Amino acid sequence: MHQKQIAQVYDQKAREYNADRQGLADNKYIKRFEEILKPQSLVLDLGCGDGSVVAAPLLKLNHLVIGLDISPIQIDLAKKNCPRGEFICRDITALEPEDYQVDGVTALYSIFHTPRDQHAQLINTIASFLPVGGALLVTMGDREFEGWHEFYGAKVWSSHFGPQTNSRLVREAGFQIILDELHTSNRETHQVILAKKINIYHTLD
Repeated sequence: MHQKQIAQVYDQKAREYNADRQGLADNKYIKRFEEILKPQSLVLDLGCGDGSVVAAPLLKLNHLVIGLDISPIQIDLAKKNCPRGEFICRDITALEPEDYQVDGVTALYSIFHTPRDQHAQLINTIASFLPVGGALLVTMGDREFEGWHEFYGAKVWSSHFGPQTNSRLVREAGFQIILDELHTSNRETHQVILAKKINIYHTLD
C-alpha cells in the first residue's frame, strides 16, 4: 500500500494542487449531482481536498457535507474554508460497509489513488452508505494504468482500470448510470460517472 506516501505528497503540494483545481471544469457535474439530491441532503465527499470543489458549493445550497481526506494539511484547509462542514482525516481504503448513512457520495480524484483490485469492494462499500435513490458522482481513470507518475514536481501512485471496466463496477454495485463521459480540462482527462442507486446493498461474494 502506498497511502502514507500519497498523503505526504498531497501535504507537500497542497498549495499548487488546490490552485490547479480551480482550472478544472467540475461545476457542471456538481450541478447535475445536486439536482438529484433532496433539500438539505447529507453528502459524503471522499477525497475532499480543501473543500473548494464539492463542499463549498453544496454548503451554499444548504446541504450538509462530511469530507474525508488522507492529507492532514488538506483537512485543516477544508475546516478553514468551509466551517459549516465536518472534515475528518481518514484513508478511504479503511472504510467499512455501513460506516456512514448519507444521501449522496462524491469521490473526485480519489478512487484512483487506491489499488484497482479493491475498486469493486470500495464502490460496493460506498453503495452501502446510500439509500435507494441516493446519488453518486465519481471520477475514475481514462485508461488502464498502475504505477508512479509525475505530480507537481513529485511522484504519486495511481491505480485504475479503463472506462469500460469502471462503468461495469458501478453498475454491478447496484447503480443506474445517468451520465458517463470522458472529460478533459486543465490538461487532465478523467472519466466522470454520475449514478443513482437502484438496488438494495449486498456484500460481494
